[in-house]
Amino acid sequence: MKTLITLLVLVSAIGAATAQTQPAPRLMAKPGQEVEVWAYPVKADKLAHYERFAHTIF
Repeated sequence: MKTLITLLVLVSAIGAATAQTQPAPRLMAKPGQEVEVWAYPVKADKLAHYERFAHTIF
């Protein structure tokens, strides 16, 4: 019975560890490559949220 419980805990831990997703790798521009830059006005009270969004997503 102990080995069954230990096995279930081990399988559960392995499943939880593999279920965590990794963020997609960022594609970076190479030196000399043309890029587009978009600028948006952001309200002062929303700046922290926008910066977190911009750095996390883009």
